[in-house]
Amino acid sequence: MPALFERRGSIVRRLSLIVGAALVGIVLVVAGVALVEQQRQLARALETKATSLAQFMAEVSPLSILSLNFVEMSNNVKKVVVTDDEAVYAIMLNDRRIPLAWYFKDNDPAVTDEVRALETARQPIAGVAAMKRTARILEVETPIDAGGRRIGWAVVGFSAEPMHRALMLQIAVIGAILVVVTAASLALIGYLLRRMLQPIRTLTSAAMQISTGNLDVALTGTGRSDELGVLARAFDSMAAQLRELIAGMEQRMAELQRMSHALQKSEEQFRRIVATANEGIGVIDAEGRITFANARMSEMLGLPVNAMQGRMLVDFMHEEDVPDHERRAGMRAQGVAETYERRFRRADGRIAWMLVSATPVMDEQGRYAGAFGMFTDITARKQAEDEIRRFNQQLEQRVAQRTEQLEAANHELEAFSYSVSHDLRAPLRAIDGYSHILLEDYTDKLDDEGRRILRAVSDSTRRMGQLIDDILKFSRSGRSEMATTDIDMEQLAREALHEVAPGEGPLRVDIGALPHVQGDRAMLRQVFVNLLANAVKFSRSRAAPRIVVDGTVNGNEAVYTVKDNGVGFDDRQVDKLFGVFQRLHGIAEFEGTGIGLAIVKRIVSRHGGRVWAEGRVGEGALIGFALPRTPAQGA
Repeated sequence: MPALFERRGSIVRRLSLIVGAALVGIVLVVAGVALVEQQRQLARALETKATSLAQFMAEVSPLSILSLNFVEMSNNVKKVVVTDDEAVYAIMLNDRRIPLAWYFKDNDPAVTDEVRALETARQPIAGVAAMKRTARILEVETPIDAGGRRIGWAVVGFSAEPMHRALMLQIAVIGAILVVVTAASLALIGYLLRRMLQPIRTLTSAAMQISTGNLDVALTGTGRSDELGVLARAFDSMAAQLRELIAGMEQRMAELQRMSHALQKSEEQFRRIVATANEGIGVIDAEGRITFANARMSEMLGLPVNAMQGRMLVDFMHEEDVPDHERRAGMRAQGVAETYERRFRRADGRIAWMLVSATPVMDEQGRYAGAFGMFTDITARKQAEDEIRRFNQQLEQRVAQRTEQLEAANHELEAFSYSVSHDLRAPLRAIDGYSHILLEDYTDKLDDEGRRILRAVSDSTRRMGQLIDDILKFSRSGRSEMATTDIDMEQLAREALHEVAPGEGPLRVDIGALPHVQGDRAMLRQVFVNLLANAVKFSRSRAAPRIVVDGTVNGNEAVYTVKDNGVGFDDRQVDKLFGVFQRLHGIAEFEGTGIGLAIVKRIVSRHGGRVWAEGRVGEGALIGFALPRTPAQGA
């Protein structure tokens, strides 16, 4: 046969194929229709048999499923497979699609060693999947109902190999006929075309060189005015375009190679990250079966990865958490991602707490295809929380016991304080009384030193009485019950001022509009008494002493300040100001026990408030306190 006809893709061969195809078209169409009809009939017959057997199994199985008679279920599935030569396997599933009984036909070519191993491992679903990868299987599934309720599924698998062999035989016969007809047609057409297309041999040879990559070939006949000249010029133009195209493709191929290398490197890095991740990584399909798990997930559950794949995720969960898992799985199917805690059972039976971060996975059509999960072992944290909870309970019990003890001690201390103060006041009154009598009745009989000593005794007795009063007030401020009422703080401040300085001397006191609060009136009156007493005491040395009491509302707080223009204090000692028995001035300069501001702080703290102080030496001081204020309180 000439070389022109033997060239692959030549015009002669293409035309020969077109004509040959036209000649055999009718035979091909008729044969194809016959084959399709034959296949349809064979498939229909096979499906009818499979459906009948599946329906039979569905009819005889309800009682055994409801009674969990696994022996009878095994006999039923075996009977279905043995009954028909083309039946390969039968599986009985419960309503959750968990296999109850199954049987795979012995000595069937479709039942490979892999399938038999999976069957032995009690993984019939995985065995069927492996069988379908290596053999042609027709599977029919029929629901099993009892009392109007779905209780399971009957699945029967038939081998389609006999049907396939019959079709292959028919295809072989028709193919042989087509080969003979095509060969004869091509031989005749080739002979005719070789004689008709002799003038384009040279052009065809040039085209073949171009097709092999020789784009620099010199074409002849480009100057002709007939169709061959047009074809030659077209080939010449095509060669130039191909040269440009190949140059661009080479550049593009180099870029694709770089991208492929980067993608491969990225995939390797991703696999290393997944394999070495500290968190467990798992993927489940839409049915809830595990399709992927990394090494960390295997370690946390104490199972090899291959023992987890194909199983339902709920198989590893604590039984009490399964309903919540099913509810969340429904939310995942709606596209909702969540993070929550879940209990799992390890292979050794221990409970493992995990923090699960689940994300839905959708296919290209936006349908739910499964979920991707990140699992963090928080067992140690949960155990620590349980320990802390138990410790807190023990601590609360101890605090309650200690509180009772402290309350009893407070009552005893209060009784003791009153008893001691009573016992101390009697001799103090006697000393003070006799001192006054001596100073009044015998002053002319005493020299200056005697009178000085008696005055010192009288002053010390008075300070001692004041100290006892302040200690009792301090004790009451921490233990007495609070009677909460709505208080007009402006009126309360004026009452305290009248008690402290009832219009004496040149003292000027300005009291602004003070906001109302809820609190214990007696206690808050004591606050104003102590603050105003301090301000009066430290301002009297001034020529024009002035005290300003002001108040405002700041958010949810009522803020009050008492400012004087007295001797002030050093800001560096402000932390000592509210301590018990803390004095910033000598007793020779200013009298006092150093308890007044400690009482203020304790009363304000019991009302849920705070206190502060500001001052400069020689420029006066500002003492402020803030109390919580409800929105319903008016100004």
